[in-house]
Amino acid sequence: MAAKADPRIIGGFVIGAIALLVAGILLFGAGRLLGERETFVMYFDGSVKGLSIGAPVVFKGVRLGTVKEILLRFDPSDMSVQIPVFVEFEEKRITRVKGPAKQESYTQELIDRGLKAQLQLQSMVTGQLMINLDFHPDQPIRLLGADPEFTEIPTISTGLQELAKTIQDLPLKELVEKVVSTVDTIDRFVQSPDFTDTARNLNQTLKSLRQLAARLDRQLGPLLTHVDGTVQDTRHLVRNADAHLAVMASDLTSATEAAKKAAANLESTLNNLENVTGEDSTLLYRLNTALEEISAMARAVQVWTDFIEQQPEALLRGKRNPQER
Repeated sequence: MAAKADPRIIGGFVIGAIALLVAGILLFGAGRLLGERETFVMYFDGSVKGLSIGAPVVFKGVRLGTVKEILLRFDPSDMSVQIPVFVEFEEKRITRVKGPAKQESYTQELIDRGLKAQLQLQSMVTGQLMINLDFHPDQPIRLLGADPEFTEIPTISTGLQELAKTIQDLPLKELVEKVVSTVDTIDRFVQSPDFTDTARNLNQTLKSLRQLAARLDRQLGPLLTHVDGTVQDTRHLVRNADAHLAVMASDLTSATEAAKKAAANLESTLNNLENVTGEDSTLLYRLNTALEEISAMARAVQVWTDFIEQQPEALLRGKRNPQER
């Protein structure tokens, strides 16, 4: 007969399992249970292939949340398709740098400043996508408003979508026809006799160029030797010219010194002459006195001459007074 199980052991196992379950929930789901989460909706144009539930939602490289749900809505009235993507992230991850904390959401403020969502590659290998949030104030805000109970974040198309749209708008058929026509034209030209003659002439031209290059190679040797000799002669002439210029510079320096000495002597002579001929000069005073005496003598001679002309006998008798005359 089997032994009866101890209820205390069973109760211990049950309590331990419950404790492990609570610890796992707290460890792996603490963000969901303790964190405050808010759900947003986004509408992307085109295909969302590669975007799956649980894909990250990042802002400036910081993970804010995950993709919660992806739906497909079809409107038979206009045959349009909408793909709403519901995401949730913790708003407590977005806080102000300064000032008191507020309870209201900052998402609308960020949207007003140009916040938009864009699909980006999460892995080049698997092709999985993620949602990247960033500011694009230059892009227009496009909102559908199909789910008013959720805050809608505007979206912009990806670079791949723009490239695909550009390729789709290209006139591929016309381009292919032009390429085919161009290839046919080239093929006809290659097979024409003119192309054969042109190729033959080009071959002859290349041979002539090779021969010319060979002749130039043979003639360049002596020419370079002659040029080298000319360069050496030019250098010799330049050295001689430098020597002559140095001698001329020395002579010019000597002549300059002599000219400076002559100028100094001339200046001294002019100073002496100025001292001699100045208004206060002693020589000029004496010269003026001599000239005055000579003038007085001349006047006396003139008087004596006039007297002799009137009384020539005075030369023999001498000068007489008026009674004797």
